[in-house]
Amino acid sequence: MRQGYWKHSKLLFIIINITLPVCANLNRRERRGQRHSCAESLKTVKTGISCPHNKITLEQRVNELKCAKLDQTCTEKTNFKYHCVLNEWGNRSVEVCAPETNIIGAVCAEFNKGGEFIQEHYRSGVICTSCPFLYTSTEAYKYKECYMNILLDDMQSTIRSIYFNDSVTTAAPTSNAQR
Repeated sequence: MRQGYWKHSKLLFIIINITLPVCANLNRRERRGQRHSCAESLKTVKTGISCPHNKITLEQRVNELKCAKLDQTCTEKTNFKYHCVLNEWGNRSVEVCAPETNIIGAVCAEFNKGGEFIQEHYRSGVICTSCPFLYTSTEAYKYKECYMNILLDDMQSTIRSIYFNDSVTTAAPTSNAQR
């Protein structure tokens, strides 16, 4: 009986050691195609910023962030570059230093926090008729269609806040006068 116990314990130990690391990383996408995760990219993420609208503003942001000078082990220093792309939900822009990659399929680019890399954006209803079938991720700023939903969402939020702030301020004096 004791011998059977040890045999089953060893088997259980082996199963746990194999499955535990796999289960621990279920939320994290290690790679997609030829892309590798880059944890160092997460340290550079800025959400909700306005993306560069031309080559001049792009160069300003590149010079400010200095991605190639940051300490990272993801890729060659010259391939760790500035990006301004969608977040994984397509509702905000993300400024991030990440390895440059090809975007394939005439779609917008996104930074996926779970995968820790730049990839094609397929989730939301963001349509990009101006996106070429193949482009490098650092060129995503050129395709304004990708950011139209963000602009519309921001405008709607601004209108809502103005409307609700105005209604609160105009309603307050009326209720005080009735007392």
